[in-house]
Amino acid sequence: MGADTPKQFLKLGEKPVIYHSMSAFIKYDKKIRMLVGLPEGYLEEWNTICKDFSIDFDHEVIRGGDTRFHTVLNALEKIGNHELVAIHDAVRPFVSSNTIERCFQTAENWGTAVPCIVVPDSMREIQDDSSFPVNRESYRMIQTPQVFKGEIIKSAYLQEFQPGFTDDASVVEQAGYDIHLVEGNKENFKITTIEDYNMACAYFKSKASYSSK
Repeated sequence: MGADTPKQFLKLGEKPVIYHSMSAFIKYDKKIRMLVGLPEGYLEEWNTICKDFSIDFDHEVIRGGDTRFHTVLNALEKIGNHELVAIHDAVRPFVSSNTIERCFQTAENWGTAVPCIVVPDSMREIQDDSSFPVNRESYRMIQTPQVFKGEIIKSAYLQEFQPGFTDDASVVEQAGYDIHLVEGNKENFKITTIEDYNMACAYFKSKASYSSK
């Protein structure tokens, strides 16, 4: 991103990005138990952010690790085997209630649920100095929340960390479990670059304008 402020703390409207991500889960279920993983150096700042922006959702702060894997591992110490666990990127503020519901229902039935969307563009695979087209229907773009039964995700995270663990689904799959894909929502994009952030601000503004009409 190139900004001094972590992406999840950038403002989206009058609130930080992370507020909107948390709010999406509260909108789905006000009784949901929420754990927020934060970088070590921002634990005190988070208290100030909550006060300044009236973030009063009931939640527990988890100390972040060196990687996403280790942050999740820290959070799983607070989780029981018989709970459903949803792991969501703080910088995906536009996840829909329908996506969250599909993930929880599928994980309840099958143990795992990972939201995805179809690839809208043509794709080519690169090999050395050449490239060739591939069938985009064979691919999906993966989102969060990724939801698992507690016993599955806790068992999977007993493994040693591997650089190839790009998300929780890859950890769970490496442990031998099947991954069940569900329909996500295209607005549930991840804010990674300044272009993503600008797009998020524009989309948020358009939503606010539409809802006021």
